[in-house]
Amino acid sequence: FRPSMASAPPPSWFTEKNVKSVTILGSIGSVVLWAGWKENDLWMAIVGGAVLAFTVIFAVRVFSSKQPLEEETERDSEYEEPEAPTVRPAKKWLRLPREYIRSFLTVRGEDATKAPSDDAVAYLIGVQEYLAIELLEIAGNLAKQQAKSWGGNLPAISLSHISQAFKEDKELSETLDGNAALLPSCYNFDPDEKSLNVILEGIREILGITHPHIKIEDTAGRVVYEKSLLACSRVANRAKKINESEGKTSDIGVRSKEVEAGVVETFKGAIRDHAISEGLKARIRYMQDFNKKKEN
Repeated sequence: FRPSMASAPPPSWFTEKNVKSVTILGSIGSVVLWAGWKENDLWMAIVGGAVLAFTVIFAVRVFSSKQPLEEETERDSEYEEPEAPTVRPAKKWLRLPREYIRSFLTVRGEDATKAPSDDAVAYLIGVQEYLAIELLEIAGNLAKQQAKSWGGNLPAISLSHISQAFKEDKELSETLDGNAALLPSCYNFDPDEKSLNVILEGIREILGITHPHIKIEDTAGRVVYEKSLLACSRVANRAKKINESEGKTSDIGVRSKEVEAGVVETFKGAIRDHAISEGLKARIRYMQDFNKKKEN
């Protein structure tokens, strides 16, 4: 995964320098106030009182940013970054539904319809899940920063986190059309309730790879899926054009090598390289499972 480009959270007020400042200001204010009272000097007493008042306000700000030891320990463990997996979990290595990707890769001609190969479908779903992981990783980091800055529990990823994630990563925004509206069904994508539940469950499982302690709102999860699906539809269109240009016979549909060529022509930079890597991993895993089933 590419390094997150989210900005660092603001520093805490609870520092050794500020604690010393509180001590020094408190001492000065007390001495000046006592001297004004002792010498019966009204102005000196007012200055001493003002310094003490400022010291109290400053001390409250400094010490209120310090969490109790037990709470701080618990919070540090909560924000511990999990290691990114090098391989996909064996239990369910493809988490998003295949029907939409398969439909995108299907070549529909006047005379015949050419279905894509299963390994091509697996390749493009691997690419889609990678794009979703990239977006969810940055949005999750922003949610953590919000909790650290304002205190309280970890917030669920919302549309505002998704929008900010696109602002943090221009390359990802360009790939996933981040400048377009962040509204569900804005791409004529309207799944039924059962299909939507499957999609949201897959998004939650993908989020668990990098941020196992963070939840996501359904609206935000749907937008993440639609954005990644739209990017994959552009790859599928390129793959179908490559398939047609090579003069394939009517019974041969899009193959994984044409999907890979579509990724190369559609994406740029590090995202392109990582998308190819994740697509190849998904294809290899599919072929391994296919061969095991064939042997059995």
